[in-house]
Formats: sequence, structure tokens, C-alpha cells
Amino acid sequence: AKTSAQPRQGSMSNTANRGKGRYQAFAEWRTADRSSRSSTLRYFHLSTNHSIIWSLVMIGHYTGKPPGMKDCITRTPCSPVTARKIIDGAKGRGLFYTAFAPGDRRRQLLPPTPKCIAEFESMVDNYCAFVPTIAG
Repeated sequence: AKTSAQPRQGSMSNTANRGKGRYQAFAEWRTADRSSRSSTLRYFHLSTNHSIIWSLVMIGHYTGKPPGMKDCITRTPCSPVTARKIIDGAKGRGLFYTAFAPGDRRRQLLPPTPKCIAEFESMVDNYCAFVPTIAG
């Protein structure tokens, strides 16, 4: 039986066979990436709730079905007041805007702005370009 002193299979501390180089490279890349981030990326990485709302809006963008304000508020684990503040902050920064659902003006949709889309795609492209450099 394993004791608690033994590293779990696949844990970060079990690097003898894989080498520490890729972990160090990732940490260095992440540090450089975070320090050069735009204000958009910094805003959406303030908390898990910020990231969840951004992800919901971007999923809606790529599926052609922007989420409603209520959808984002109820699917985020924070309080409705906090979720609304995050959304209002993103709208104030020009990252989301409010549109009305076709056929139901009571339902507010949250599509991303071109600025938000460009920042999201740049972030994904940077991750995708970096991953092959550390893949074993």
C-alpha cells in the first residue's frame, strides 16, 4: 500500500521520469504571458466567476446562441448581485453588449464585442502555440 509520503501517479511532484523542464518552461511562459496580458484578459482572470461568465458568452458566440443575462447569472456559482456586477463591468469595458432576443424583447442577450472576440482568440492561439513546445 502507498503511504502518504509517496507521490501519486501523475502528480506534479512525480517528475523523475518526465523531467522538470517542461514544468519550469510552463511556469516561465505563464509568468511572461500574464504580465503582457491586455486589460481584457486581466479582467476575466480576476476570479473563477469572471472566467465562467466569459466562457459562457464565448460558447454562445461560437454556437450562434448568445446566452441571456439570466442564463449567465444562474450558471455562475456566485451570488446574482456579484454576477451582475461582473457582467456590468464587462459591458462598461466594451467587452459585452446587450441585445434583445428575437421575438422576446424581455430577454436580454450578452454577445461579445469584436474586441472581446479578438482577445479570446489571441489567448487561445497563444495556448495552442505553446503546448507543443512542452508536450512530451
